[in-house]
Amino acid sequence: QYLLGVAVSLQYSALVRALLGQEQVAARILGYVTAQFEELGYVREPTELWAFERLMGALRNRLTGTEIDALIAEGARWSEEQAIEVALQV
Repeated sequence: QYLLGVAVSLQYSALVRALLGQEQVAARILGYVTAQFEELGYVREPTELWAFERLMGALRNRLTGTEIDALIAEGARWSEEQAIEVALQV
């Protein structure tokens, strides 16, 4: 439950960062979140899906698909501590 709660919270942090114009940081955080969701076997519920779709829309407005994929892959390799630290640096 703890890991899932952290991942869900970080996804919202990524959305805020994207809306603040910090798309690269947001994409990296999303990479961590997505990796955690996959590891936990979690499927985004409607609220998380709404945030994910809004986040992806913000990323696509400013980054190419290749850039998004590379940043997500980078974030997927982050530790929990690194993801939290970056998310808190607003």
